[in-house]
Amino acid sequence: MGVPIIAVLPFQNMSGDPKLDYFSDGMTNDLISMLTGVSELKVMSGSATYAYKDKKTDVRQVGRDLDVAYVIEGGIWKDADRLRITAQLTDAQTGEHVWAEKLDKMGTDPLALQDQIVERIVATLGGQRGKMYESEYRKVWEKDTPKLAEYDYFLRSNFYFQQYNPQSLVKAREIIEEGLKRFPDSALLMFGLAWDNVLAANYGYDQTPEEHWRQASEILNETLARPSLGPDAKKSGLWSFSYVNAHEGNFDKSLQSAKEVMALSPGDAFLIGDLSSAYRWHGLADKAIELADFALRSDPNNAPYYLSMKAFVLTDEEHYAESAKLIEGTADFFVGVPLLRAINFVNLGKPDDAHKEIVKVLAQQPWYTAARWRDMTFNIEPAVIDRQVLALIKAGLPEK
Repeated sequence: MGVPIIAVLPFQNMSGDPKLDYFSDGMTNDLISMLTGVSELKVMSGSATYAYKDKKTDVRQVGRDLDVAYVIEGGIWKDADRLRITAQLTDAQTGEHVWAEKLDKMGTDPLALQDQIVERIVATLGGQRGKMYESEYRKVWEKDTPKLAEYDYFLRSNFYFQQYNPQSLVKAREIIEEGLKRFPDSALLMFGLAWDNVLAANYGYDQTPEEHWRQASEILNETLARPSLGPDAKKSGLWSFSYVNAHEGNFDKSLQSAKEVMALSPGDAFLIGDLSSAYRWHGLADKAIELADFALRSDPNNAPYYLSMKAFVLTDEEHYAESAKLIEGTADFFVGVPLLRAINFVNLGKPDDAHKEIVKVLAQQPWYTAARWRDMTFNIEPAVIDRQVLALIKAGLPEK
């Protein structure tokens, strides 16, 4: 299995006003253009799908005609100052509806709303947390192991990367190593192995972070030097490289890697939300918050993660009360969240609350120390990390 191909059929003008045909056509063209920028997808050109404009279609027949895996259809209604857009994603082989959404926007100028709507649809469908990937994950688990292709191993490992626990990283590594036995030259799988090491080191899952950083750096420097990397592989490698460079203190390289990744997938909300950190590490707080807000707006289903990204920025900037409010009640999906709460509580004069967060961390990862925080948290200004380490020690985290 390779990267799925998608066809965007012309959006239907359901308003009864032929003057809005320009808007439905514009929506279709913008959606094709933005989805084309998502490295996980291949998108049929508008000229290939225009023949379906204003026609009743059988999605499975469209799939056969165009040889695509998925079809997007949509409609537009306008009533006074309210604009309603419907969109749905259908599996072109089975006819199963993968995703559907109805978006209502207020405003008298449809064009002013167009970018917002397209942005939301692209973020929902594309990227590694998008509906397209969810559908592909389900399919890949239905395959017998001997029939798995290189991309299937990539998808299976990504499924486990999204679980955020030590056991899932072990499973992801097993899948990647199995795939590399069959596809030893796969840059995509080598970058998956690098990402496994980055997560293990950065999330404090075991007691050998430096070995994980070393392995990740070695894999990335060697594999990124290969010529003619595919967009999926390049994106995966540069994403990890941003973290590795930050760990090594190369903040300019870290930021450059993040910018290159975002250029490859400008609509991937999760990627952009995650790599907002590269701007934070570089001391560019306003830009980091802007990117986290984009992710929040585009992908509300993963709001807790993006809120934590904003909270890290605010804590770095010593806005402890604002940071604490953002992650109040947020699930501890990785060790950084309770530790961030502890830092905030110490600086807000709540030592007992801070200590409770430390107790939670040590119950799960008894080897965790303030020195590990210094290893997993980066900033171009050493004083930022110094004061956070001091706060964690005050909260009761062992120094070393």
